[in-house]
Amino acid sequence: MLDARLVGAISEIFGLPRDDVNPKSGRDTIIGWDSVGHLKLILRVEEVFRLRFVSTQIPGLVSAAAIQEALDRLQK
Repeated sequence: MLDARLVGAISEIFGLPRDDVNPKSGRDTIIGWDSVGHLKLILRVEEVFRLRFVSTQIPGLVSAAAIQEALDRLQK
């Protein structure tokens, strides 16, 4: 299950309806999820959740599911 704040961030950054965002949403399914879009999304997620990802994690955060898993680990 995706956190509503993550869904909101993905929706906001990529201009998608919230209902179109699901765990499989990612760089292979969202037009605009390129390197710049990825950076904008990561920065927005960090802002919304008030946390910082480790720089080595960021390249692997290429889907909503991967970001949610990383958030779950950081919030424990």
